[in-house]
Amino acid sequence: MASFFKSQPQVQVTLEPDRPERILDWIIAEKCDVGLTADFPGHPAVHARRIPVRTVCILPPGHPLAAQDEIVPTDLRHERVIHTKADDPFFQSVQTAFQQFGVTLATGMETRQFGAACRLVAEGFGVSIVSVLDADEFGRTGIVSRPFFPRLHHNLDFLQSRLSRSSMIGLEFIDAFVASLSHARATWSLELYAKTGQGSLLDIALDTLSQGCAHAALARGTGADADAHRDKGRARLDAAVDGLRNAGLGENIVRGLLARAAFHRQSGNPDAARADLRAVLDAATRSEMRLYLIDARIEEALQWLTLPPDGPDQRPSLNAHSALEAAAALIKATGLKRREADIALVSARLALAERAPEIARTALAEAIRLIGEKGWWGLLPDLAELIETGGFDDLRPDLDRLQAAAASYHRKADAAWRVHDAYAAVLQQRERQRPAQPAGPSDAQLDQMLANPQVRAKLAEILTANGIDTPLDDMPREAQRDILRQVIAAQSKDQ
Repeated sequence: MASFFKSQPQVQVTLEPDRPERILDWIIAEKCDVGLTADFPGHPAVHARRIPVRTVCILPPGHPLAAQDEIVPTDLRHERVIHTKADDPFFQSVQTAFQQFGVTLATGMETRQFGAACRLVAEGFGVSIVSVLDADEFGRTGIVSRPFFPRLHHNLDFLQSRLSRSSMIGLEFIDAFVASLSHARATWSLELYAKTGQGSLLDIALDTLSQGCAHAALARGTGADADAHRDKGRARLDAAVDGLRNAGLGENIVRGLLARAAFHRQSGNPDAARADLRAVLDAATRSEMRLYLIDARIEEALQWLTLPPDGPDQRPSLNAHSALEAAAALIKATGLKRREADIALVSARLALAERAPEIARTALAEAIRLIGEKGWWGLLPDLAELIETGGFDDLRPDLDRLQAAAASYHRKADAAWRVHDAYAAVLQQRERQRPAQPAGPSDAQLDQMLANPQVRAKLAEILTANGIDTPLDDMPREAQRDILRQVIAAQSKDQ
């Protein structure tokens, strides 16, 4: 939040910490712009954006388990575990993880917040499993953080009212906040799907979209490597768009189509690029997605610029101007400043196409200022290309300065990722050394068992003994199978 407020000094902010129920009331009553809570159950009047965050096991200073690279439930068999409240979804996922290892969770103390758990652990009252954000925040107290297996994540939800148009500053705040969580996001959805065939359709599709965009960026060069990245980018982006459609969220489908339209344009496939752009413009206009309309108009201008001036459409330059003017008008109407540098670069490209070098130089100088102020290093390849194409030698020192700043940023980021990758390699090695778990019965075998009246009678007794009043016959078939699986697993552990 500090970096956001530094870049937006004119913004007046009031922070009001309170219970999740009260935050929901404020959002519905439109008394606040943005709410932040955990494991939001949903409400028809509220739009929620969910960010899964990694969790770790935290230990008191000097704890014997600190010598391990990873903590599993069996390691905590005799430890007092400080946890969130019993009705909290995250606690239920922790409890399930312990049950999978046949370990009874030794509850020590309940607390509503991870911060309180961190303070208690620092004082030696027990151990806990918390968000990596809180663990990092309280690292100064001497607590020790270790990865926990099975992998668990804690869901952060950004809330906004559906009853009125979202404020642009609120959306920018959410984007900045989400970007600041990039190091903590749970990003194993593709790995999870590859191993188990399970995972959120949306998470898998968004991860695939990120891979597609990365390959598309690497495909902008020449040679065999660029061709290979182009093929992978096309496959990933097609899969991402299909996945986003299956997930059923229009906003994310538009994101995928925009990325694929840009890829097709850069790959020399104008018909496919126009088809995706038309779909974006139709959806964004119909649903009043003004933020995506800005991106769509910028992409439209770039597509017009790929057409030859003497082609079937004799007005590509004029149409590009119209698209840029539409994007600028939307930025002015919404107050969304983050695309101003993109517009400056496209304006420079358009001016060069029209043989107006001084206009191009002015636009590039503005782009240099914005990129330097905001750290939008992803725009540097376009900036470098335009400076080279226009022969603007007077702008090269500014480009060198920005490239040096970007290189410094990436060196720090790469160093952080090298540490992350080394740690991940250790965990993968431990994973390979973990004894294989015997496969359980198949669905067909479970159904055969459930057809036995004696088995059903036994399950009914177990349900009653555990305070579950719903008759077994009234439960969905999958729920019946899950109960039987748990009973079989428990009996196997007892033996």
